Formats: sequence, C-alpha cells, structure tokens
Amino acid sequence: MELNMAQAEEIKSLKQKADESKKRHQMERDHLEKHFMMIKKILKEENKDLKQQNAEARDDIKVWRDMFAMQRSNDEKFAPNHFMRHEREHLVEQMEDMKEQIKQRDTEIQETKEKLGEVQTECDFFRKKLRVTQLPDNLLGKRISYNFDVDEICKENRYLRELLKHMEHKNVTFGKCKEGNQKMRGWQRGPHTSGILRIPRTNEVNVMLSQKGAQSLPATKKSISELQSLCSSFIDAIVDKDVCLKHQRKTIRILGTRVNELEMKLKTLNIIQH
Repeated sequence: MELNMAQAEEIKSLKQKADESKKRHQMERDHLEKHFMMIKKILKEENKDLKQQNAEARDDIKVWRDMFAMQRSNDEKFAPNHFMRHEREHLVEQMEDMKEQIKQRDTEIQETKEKLGEVQTECDFFRKKLRVTQLPDNLLGKRISYNFDVDEICKENRYLRELLKHMEHKNVTFGKCKEGNQKMRGWQRGPHTSGILRIPRTNEVNVMLSQKGAQSLPATKKSISELQSLCSSFIDAIVDKDVCLKHQRKTIRILGTRVNELEMKLKTLNIIQH
C-alpha cells in the first residue's frame, strides 16, 4: 500500500514536470513563431525593396543604354557634340568661372607688380640717399665725423636757387630802370629840341605847385611840354615803385616758404625729442 502511494506521488510529480515542460515548450514555440513571423515580415519588406531597386536599376540601365547609344550615334555623326546639352552648359559655366578667376588673378598680379615697383623705387631712393650721406666720410677717410641731412641740404639749395634767380631778375630790372633814368637825365642836360620832352627840375615843380591854380599857368608850348614831362616822370616813378613792390612780394613769398619749412623741421625735432 505504501509502495502504491509512493508510485502515485512519483507519477504525479512526473506529470507535473511533463506539464511544465509542455508549457515551456509551448512558450518557446510561440516565441519562435513570433520571431519567425517578424523575420518573415522583415524579409518580405526587404524583398519588396530589392525588387523595387532592381526595377529602378533596370530602368536606369535602359536609360543609360539609350544615352550611350545616342551619344555613340552623335559621336559618329557629329564630333563636336560629344557631350550632352546640360553637360556642355555645365562645362561652359565652369570655363566662364575659370576665366573670371584668371582675370582676377591677373589683376592681383599686376597690382602686386606695381607695389613691388614702388617698393623698389623707394629702396633705390634710400640707397642713393645713404650713399650721398656716406660720401663725406669716404672722401675724408672717416677722420671727421660729419652728420648732415640730405633733404635739408636739398631744401636749402632750392631756397638759395630761387633767391638767386629772384636777385638776378631784380638786378636786371634795376639795370633797366637805371638805364632809363640815365637816358632821361641826358635828355634833360641836352639841347631842348621839339622831339624830346624836358623833365622839370625839383624847384620848378615846387614853383608850379605853389601857384594858385591852373589858370595862372601860361598856356604856352613850354608849359604844356613841362606838364607832359612831369606826368611822364610820375608814371615812370609809379612803374618803378610797382616793380619794387613786386620784387618785395616775391622775396616775402620765398622767405615765407623757407620759414614754413623751418617750422616743420622744428616740429619734427620736438616730436623726436619727446
């Protein structure tokens, strides 16, 4: 009796284990079925995509075959039409862009060349200035240290040259005035002729001016001639004064330019000292 009960319990435990194993297998089978259905669905979608890609690829291949056939026929008929229309337009745009870039580069190169020429000219100027500055040391054998400014010497030379030119012109003008005065004095000392006007002397002019009016002057050829001579001498004196004033203005202008140059130099020296 006890053996039967033990067998029954063992059979019962085996049935429970069998049921659990069956349930577990059922769950695994359901899980595998779900996983299989999911994989099947994914594979169907991938198959659909691949079929669509295959169809598109076949269409592309057909289009490319038609294009190659057309291109081959165009190459056989017309050599210049090697490229398609849109390709030619794209190539033309690229060529235009390249031309613009080349033009811009040429402009930049030209500007660089001009700047380089200016720099070379400036370098040559400073080399010459340095050579002129070092020339006294080379001539004196560097026994005497003499520092000077070439620009200042050039300004001084220009100022002296203008002043010399002005003095020469002034001497020429004064020479002409002196010659004219000598001629007038010769006419005054010479014989009284009808073709030459006599310049009245100072006392005669004072006498004429001390008289009360023009009505008291005798209306003779001599008085008219003296008045004409007096007017001529006044005109000559005015012309001489005008020439002197012009020379004085020019001298003042030259001196003013020189003063401005010296003031600029003084300001530069003050800036350097500070």
